Amino acid sequence: MGGGNLEVFKFGLYMFFPIVIMFKFGDPDWYKLNVEPLRDIFYPPVTDAKKPPRTHEELQEEMAKMRAETAEKLAQRRQARWGSQVLQSIADERNKEETKWPDWGQPAGRMV
Repeated sequence: MGGGNLEVFKFGLYMFFPIVIMFKFGDPDWYKLNVEPLRDIFYPPVTDAKKPPRTHEELQEEMAKMRAETAEKLAQRRQARWGSQVLQSIADERNKEETKWPDWGQPAGRMV
């Protein structure tokens, strides 16, 4: 088909193309000029990144903080949706009522 000259050309291309690319893009000056500015844009500095908790106490503190943030967001959503007067009246009604627990030993009638 192509002959020996084509095979030699393809072999040379396959061998030297990766080497030329490595010399071009592996140069430290090219890396500092073209990659480091983009890296700083796309990735935050390591010091600003969140670090996972390493001890049980740190984990408990982080979980408590997350629960408090979630409760605060939920309260803000409820306040925005219902208003403070409605929420206060609901809380007052709940506090007035006694909680009646069912007697678990007695059958409560038909369950289905």
